[in-house]
Amino acid sequence: MSISQTYIRLQFTASVRRKVYQSFVDYLGQGIPISDIVHLLSTSIVKAGARSQMFQVAILKDIHMQMSSGVDFAEALARWVPTSEVMSIRAGMRSGDPVTGMKNTIDALDASSSMMSTIFGKLTYPAVLMLALFGLIFFFSTAIIPKMAEVMDTALWPDPAQKLNNMAIFVREDWYWVVAFVIVLSVGVGYSLPRLVGRVRGVLDYLPPYSFYKAFHGANLLISLAALMRSGIPFVAALEDMKRLSSPYICQHLDKMTQKMAEGASLGEALDTGLLSTDMMVSVYMMSHNANFQGAIYEIGRQAVIRSIEKISTIAGALNGLSLLGVTGYVGWVYYAFFTLTNALGQSVG
Repeated sequence: MSISQTYIRLQFTASVRRKVYQSFVDYLGQGIPISDIVHLLSTSIVKAGARSQMFQVAILKDIHMQMSSGVDFAEALARWVPTSEVMSIRAGMRSGDPVTGMKNTIDALDASSSMMSTIFGKLTYPAVLMLALFGLIFFFSTAIIPKMAEVMDTALWPDPAQKLNNMAIFVREDWYWVVAFVIVLSVGVGYSLPRLVGRVRGVLDYLPPYSFYKAFHGANLLISLAALMRSGIPFVAALEDMKRLSSPYICQHLDKMTQKMAEGASLGEALDTGLLSTDMMVSVYMMSHNANFQGAIYEIGRQAVIRSIEKISTIAGALNGLSLLGVTGYVGWVYYAFFTLTNALGQSVG
C-alpha cells in the first residue's frame, strides 16, 4: 500500500465506515445491486462537491475497479477496512443475505468502537500527566539547574541537590538515549502486539497494552464469529475463514480451536484457548449447549466489551494515580533539593 493509500485509509475511520455501511444497508434493502451502490455513492459525492468526503471517492473507485475485474465486494474492501469487518461482510454475501451481513458488521463496529474510544479516552489523562512530568524534568534540567550551578560550585552542593544535578546533566547530554529507547519500545510493542506468540506472550498478556489487545480481540472474535454463524457459516468453517485474514496472534488461537474441534471437543471447550477471559469462558460453557449458540456468543461478546471497558477504566485509574504520583514526587524532590541548596548557599555566604 502506497503512502497516499495509507493516508486515505487513516481518514476512513470507524465512524465514516459505519455511515458507508448504513448506506449499503439502505440501498440493498431497496434491491439495488451492490456494484451499482458503489458507483452511485462515488458519483453522488463528486456531484455534491463534498470536499471532506473526496477520500471516499478514491476508495469506492478502487473497489469498483476491482469488482469490474471479477473480485467480489468483500475482497475488494479488504485493503481499506479491518479484517473482522471483511469477514462479516463476506459471510453475508456468501449466505445470500448481504443486508444482514452489513447489519452484523455495524453491530460489531459499534462494539469495537466503544472499547477503542474508552481505551483512548481513559488513557489520555495519564498520558498528559506523563508529558507534563517530562516537560518539568526538561525545563528544570536545561533552564533552572544550570543557573543555580553558576551561583555555587556543584561539588559543594548537598547530596539531594547533587543527585538532581546529575539527572539534569543526563537530560542535557544524553537525552537522545531516552528518546531512542521510547521509540524502539513503541515500535517493538506495536510490532509484537499482533505477531508475538508463545510462552513469552502468555506472560505479557497480563500486562498493558498486551492485556488491552487481548481483551479487545477476545470480545471482537466472539462478535465476529457470531456474525459469521448468523449468516449461515458453520462454526469450523467460520474459524477457517477467520484464519485467512487474521494476525499471527489470533491465528494461533484459531488453530487451537480448530484442532480441538477435530479432536471431538465441544464448542465451549474449543473456544477455551486462553484468549478469552475466565469470566467469558464461564458464560461460553453455560451457553455452549444453547440451540441459538451464535446469538448466545454474540451476547457474551457484547457483555465482554462492557466488562473490558470497566477493566480498562480500572487500569487507567491506576495509571492516573501513578502518573500523578510521578509528577508530585518529582516536584517534591526538586523542592527539597532546592531547600537544601538554599541552606548551603546561606551558610557559604555567612
